[in-house]
Amino acid sequence: MMYAGVLHGPGKIEYQEVDYPEISGNEVIVGVKYAGICGSDIQRVMVKGAYHHPLVPGHEFSGVIEDAGDSKFHTGQKVTVYPLIPCKKCHSCDSGSYHLCDNYNYLGSRCDGGFAEFVKCPSENIIPLPENISLENAAFTEPASVSFHGVSKAGIKEGDTVVVYGLGTIGMLVAQWARLMGAGLIIGVDRNSYKHLTAKSLGVDYCISSDENSAEIIKDLTGNRGADCAFECAGSASTQEKCVIVSKKGGRIVMLGNSESDFRVRKENVPQILRKELSIYGSWNSTIKDDWTKSIDAMKNGKIRCADIITHRKNLSEIKQVFEDLHQKSYPYIKVIFVI
Repeated sequence: MMYAGVLHGPGKIEYQEVDYPEISGNEVIVGVKYAGICGSDIQRVMVKGAYHHPLVPGHEFSGVIEDAGDSKFHTGQKVTVYPLIPCKKCHSCDSGSYHLCDNYNYLGSRCDGGFAEFVKCPSENIIPLPENISLENAAFTEPASVSFHGVSKAGIKEGDTVVVYGLGTIGMLVAQWARLMGAGLIIGVDRNSYKHLTAKSLGVDYCISSDENSAEIIKDLTGNRGADCAFECAGSASTQEKCVIVSKKGGRIVMLGNSESDFRVRKENVPQILRKELSIYGSWNSTIKDDWTKSIDAMKNGKIRCADIITHRKNLSEIKQVFEDLHQKSYPYIKVIFVI
């Protein structure tokens, strides 16, 4: 037996004893040490529920091999886990775009994930870690890779002006990747001013409150030119439209935030998309080979800083209260991580 956070339906998550996982074939068991809470986890646990219940959520985690099964790994090896399990039968998989699989499985939303003492995973989803990366940092590999995947679409050039709407975990990581790719001026926009200090410590040059007229401020900061690249990381209809407004002629917009409302651009702003010939990119998930390899390397070398984003470290036994607090926004936070 072991303990896990088990979701029984929307708003019904419990810390309880469950069966220890059984493995076969190409599966291994990972002893989870750190598991991060994604914004999508809060919606899944407290509002939407999972694809089936009961289910153990959690898709951002790291740990050590507990049972290597028939795999090439060994007991005690430090690892992180790519959560998407592709079908390898659809058109996307045939073309190598496993992250766009039509019939994927997914640790933490479609099968049991990392909010547990132990989790079974396909051995091909296991990413071994270098010794000089901490397991706490390694739990950020998934959001770091999602961020890299989005930033790599923007074609950032040396000296580009970048605007990041939404300074949560993804926004903080996007800003760091943008700097590594050569961005000159980086502007962050978020309604929560407590995030501004962290963002500035991670290299954001100028922070704006969402309550201010960010479009006018960005206009002034860029000499009336606008942003070369705008990243929407908040999932808000308002910030989606503002990305259109603040972009320069020929600018690029990357959509990373999971939207909680309709994607709407008012008719008076639609001409901006046309007249400025904007490019708008969607970004979904990440690739196990390129994005995860680059993220681990950047974290290993200290080029991407993760620990500074953590605002709360919690015990897994607190999972029910933690999700209730996050859903009610009982305290300001950026990244909450379970120490298991």
